[in-house]
Amino acid sequence: MYTAIETCALFDFEKCKDIFKKIDHIFVDIKNMDDEKHKEYTGISNKKILENVKKMATLNKSMVIRIPVIPGFNDSTENIKQTAEFVKENVKNPKMELLPYHMLGLDKYKALGLYDYIYKFEVPSKEKINDLEGVIENCGVGVVRYK
Repeated sequence: MYTAIETCALFDFEKCKDIFKKIDHIFVDIKNMDDEKHKEYTGISNKKILENVKKMATLNKSMVIRIPVIPGFNDSTENIKQTAEFVKENVKNPKMELLPYHMLGLDKYKALGLYDYIYKFEVPSKEKINDLEGVIENCGVGVVRYK
């Protein structure tokens, strides 16, 4: 049996370590390397997330770092490069995947009356995603593409 988990990595690693030892593959979101910008958009620091990525990497599991690409928040070349460098330094056989922002959850937020949580960001262009994937590859990190 093959098992995978997708996580934002905001948890107490020591309490979850035994679970991760049983997992074959880990997908982890890193939304932004800049802690202040991360706090501004998500309401929390990214420090625990980044520390947990390092800790999960010590378990020698297959891991892909995912970035939900949101124009104006984390789609800068600098942020993608910083993330790729962090991944290369901390993850064995480093791989990243860019997930273009989409509006698929908009109707769910409206149905739940969560209008304060509806942000209208643009969907990044394919060209922008391709350019950012090139930045990742130039840093020596593999790019996962599902096209």
